[in-house]
Amino acid sequence: MASHPFMMIMQVVCAGSGTATLSYNVAKQEVLKLHKFLVSATGIFNIVDIRDSQGRHYTNASGSAPIPDTIIGKPVDAFNNLGELPIPLVLEGGTTLYVDVVDTSTATNTIKFIGVGEREYQ
Repeated sequence: MASHPFMMIMQVVCAGSGTATLSYNVAKQEVLKLHKFLVSATGIFNIVDIRDSQGRHYTNASGSAPIPDTIIGKPVDAFNNLGELPIPLVLEGGTTLYVDVVDTSTATNTIKFIGVGEREYQ
């Protein structure tokens, strides 16, 4: 299997005080291994879930206990490191990754996630 470095990009525009979902579809012939996430936004927001289309949840965050963007750092619009993962998040071909967010700024908010890792071709 051939592999190379890869940066997965997800972006969504979230209405003020609204909810939105960032998503990325992994092609059937690929395996994606993500080692960390970088995040940028034009406003403030909470992460309420990170999940995939196979029913796996990668956090126990929820609407009542979210991951606040304040853990990522500021300033707004700068790409900040959400963190190195202790083991790679592996997404098999045909899987979709979802990141559910809630805007807390009351203004339109463009949220971008970049997953850094490697892509393997089967």
